[in-house]
Amino acid sequence: MQFNLFVSGSTKDRRYLVKWRDLPYSECTWEFPDDLPEGLEDWNKHVDAYWTRRYINHLLLDISGDCQ
Repeated sequence: MQFNLFVSGSTKDRRYLVKWRDLPYSECTWEFPDDLPEGLEDWNKHVDAYWTRRYINHLLLDISGDCQ
């Protein structure tokens, strides 16, 4: 099984809400990186992309809030 994207992440315990490829959003699951099956492609690349998106969105919200 391969994941499609990270929907959310928890900074407290570093688990991720994973949207699995070919499954609907209702089938997303919370996963700890250490509990994932072997062979998932590019896991670290997707983790880095998730945190980068989250950081950029946070910056954009801060910037848009300053303009009000």
